[in-house]
Amino acid sequence: MRQVARTRQHVVKYNGWRLFQTPWDTDFGKQYAKCLVDPNGNERFHAGYADYCSHKELRLLIRDLIRFVEKLEKDNDRHL
Repeated sequence: MRQVARTRQHVVKYNGWRLFQTPWDTDFGKQYAKCLVDPNGNERFHAGYADYCSHKELRLLIRDLIRFVEKLEKDNDRHL
């Protein structure tokens, strides 16, 4: 039996942020787009060609991406 997350969109939430994993077909087989959305609904990160990640890997990925985005914003504010 196939895992549902491999054939349908999968969403992981963390502190108001959402990470979407959306499967789509390419010439090279199935790819998984990843999209990070902040609590205001703005897209903050997008990866179109990516490998499949399990739910646990997505939970760890969303935490790391949020830290990365917040660090970038803090560095940009400091240089302005």
